[in-house]
Amino acid sequence: MANEESNNIYPQQCSALRKNEYVVVDGFPCKIVELTSSKTGKHGHAKVMLVGIDIFTGKKYVLTVASSHNVDVPVIHREDCQVIGLEDDYCTVLMDNGMQRDVKINREVDEELYDRIKNMIDNNKECIVSIVKAMKHEQVMSIKSN
Repeated sequence: MANEESNNIYPQQCSALRKNEYVVVDGFPCKIVELTSSKTGKHGHAKVMLVGIDIFTGKKYVLTVASSHNVDVPVIHREDCQVIGLEDDYCTVLMDNGMQRDVKINREVDEELYDRIKNMIDNNKECIVSIVKAMKHEQVMSIKSN
């Protein structure tokens, strides 16, 4: 299990992080939207405070850590696939290898995305979606073609 998990994250020194990069906060893969650092104080290390937005749910998280310490960074994979079906909160997509599989659409976060995909399928238009995978989770995030 540890080997499988280690393929999904890697350590990085906190002081090397930048805005718009990714970090794991409270076990969730987040995009850094705000990053501030304090100078070394009388009683310890310089601190970094970052605000991250969960890439799958849009929930906001805050992390404060010493700038010299390591944090976990998620490995983010993106894949484009053709949609061949849509039901409830899942798209059936055709993979490059010819296999089909179902991928979640988070309608609570992006109802408009679901509606656009449904409209394209209903009108027999080709629909290519971008799927994002991180930390054993995957989700349809956007439409690649109009």
